[in-house]
Amino acid sequence: GTNSIVLRSGSRSILVNGIQKRLDSPVVITGGTVFVPVSFAKNTIAPMSIVEIIPAQKTPAIEDRKAFAIRTIVLDTGHGGKDSGAVGRGRGTKEKDIALSLAKKIKSLLEGSGMKVIMTRNDDTFVTLPKRSSIANASAADLFVSIHINASFSRATRGFECYYLSNAMDDNARALEAFEDSSLKLNDEADAERSGRLDKTLWDMALTENRKESEELAGFICQSVDESRLMKNNGVTTARFYVLKHTNIPSVLVENGYISNRA
Repeated sequence: GTNSIVLRSGSRSILVNGIQKRLDSPVVITGGTVFVPVSFAKNTIAPMSIVEIIPAQKTPAIEDRKAFAIRTIVLDTGHGGKDSGAVGRGRGTKEKDIALSLAKKIKSLLEGSGMKVIMTRNDDTFVTLPKRSSIANASAADLFVSIHINASFSRATRGFECYYLSNAMDDNARALEAFEDSSLKLNDEADAERSGRLDKTLWDMALTENRKESEELAGFICQSVDESRLMKNNGVTTARFYVLKHTNIPSVLVENGYISNRA
């Protein structure tokens, strides 16, 4: 019979001849190359005799990779000011405060690696969603990462998720999108700013070009979280968050745990 493998970037499950298998870490697809855990390659792919497993090639010299280097990243700190975001139970911890603390730590790490970091907010200030997108689009940055903390009616819900832009959504993503985009109601100029953006056809072209890179970025981020073993990895998913729809560089939105979960 014909052997078949069905996989998806960022997923920890894979279909082999119609049977679902669990992976040690998520699938990563980048530059036309598929990366899967070594254990899966040895135990499942190799016995099928459809591929040859070869050692990784020597990493290209730095000068050969300069054209593809990531130099500038926009860190979009969720909420702020009059927009508190999600609020934790008990002590009333606010998403805007945790997101800012986390963004500052990430900024320090990235700058320590020689990257330039642009923050959409550096303090407890309300920044509109259109303004966040404008900052990113004027920055000539390589990547846009929006930092948030999730919440759930269930106190037991936990974990980390990374979103990229797509119309394919489940009910959870729709609910989260409605919450994260609710700050548009706090800004009377939102509709006017939004209508002055690029022609729709050009914008659709930009989104199509960036979507694959955004998906790959989300996969890499989730893989690093999974490898750290510090937090449950809920994987890559899709939504239509405002800041992702209106930002013309590869973009993701990360939900770093659940503020509704005490742990």
